[in-house]
Amino acid sequence: MLPLHFWLPLAHPAAPVPASALLSGVMIKAGLLGWLRFLPAGESAPPELAPFCLAIGLLATFYGAARGLSHDNPKTVLAWSSISQMGLLTVGLGLFLGDGMGGESALAALLLFALHHGLAKGALFLTVGVAAANLRLARLLALLPALSLAGAPLTSGFIAKNLLLEAATHPLPVAVGPLVISRDGWSWLLSGGSLLTALLLLHFLRQLKLVPQRAKKPTGLAPLLILVLSGLPLFWFLVPPVAELRDLAPAADWGKGAAALLPLLAALFLAGLSYKLRGPRLAAAPPTPEPTDPLAFIVRRWQRYTTKTQNLRAATHCRRRRLLVSWHQAGQRPEEVLSAWPLAGCCCLALLLLFFLFI
Repeated sequence: MLPLHFWLPLAHPAAPVPASALLSGVMIKAGLLGWLRFLPAGESAPPELAPFCLAIGLLATFYGAARGLSHDNPKTVLAWSSISQMGLLTVGLGLFLGDGMGGESALAALLLFALHHGLAKGALFLTVGVAAANLRLARLLALLPALSLAGAPLTSGFIAKNLLLEAATHPLPVAVGPLVISRDGWSWLLSGGSLLTALLLLHFLRQLKLVPQRAKKPTGLAPLLILVLSGLPLFWFLVPPVAELRDLAPAADWGKGAAALLPLLAALFLAGLSYKLRGPRLAAAPPTPEPTDPLAFIVRRWQRYTTKTQNLRAATHCRRRRLLVSWHQAGQRPEEVLSAWPLAGCCCLALLLLFFLFI
């Protein structure tokens, strides 16, 4: 929860892969139990608490995904993805705490989203370990949990986000402070979050090539395959409590499936466009003697044109890298400030004080 997120991108790169899978899959959602047990909900909740959680959650959703795009370490990218997804969980908490915001749907969305994220993110962290032995296998295994995390149709993420949307618009539109967000507004916000999540996960799949390779067969494929398959709703029929939560979600039609598919297609287009504009930097061609025949003149002109085009692509790539570096540097300074333990303790005490004042 912002602004107490700063430790996660530092912890994941330093932890072993199995520890990162448990950390992001289970431990960072342990606070949800405390929220549900000790924070007042419904009519007894203070009116200021729900908009505060909604605003902090929406900020974390977009900020975490945008910050992750500026990192190259795959585990750091997944850490920022977890911060973004915990923003959606904080939004669900705000919906649950608010008066008249569909408490039953919000509680089901919280529980289902926590389970979905734990399984999908745990699988993605385990693929980092597989990538050290077999990069192609790791990318193949990571595809389904990545689609699930982005909310693709026929996945657990699609069900969880539909249930979150239902909680946000039942029975009335939800207000974030002075701003009242309609159902279409919430749908656009969740679609924007899915677009950034898909871009971040495509960036993660590309950065898997940076994992140091070792001549060893990947271990732990059995639990990894179970986690990968858990992204499909089909396997959730085997667990009655989860099936009950899933049944609370609204029925999905073709329109909702197409709406969930559009952010993924947009992310693929943007990622492909970015990859195509990233041309290799070429050195200037050595001077050649002036040709005498017309055919050589045409060839020389064509070479100049292609060299100019490739140099333009290289310049575009350099500008993109400078933009990412500047964004990384702009965000690095506040993260360093937040990482100082005195300020972190003050932030924690301030949040606790706010909660107690609201109660």
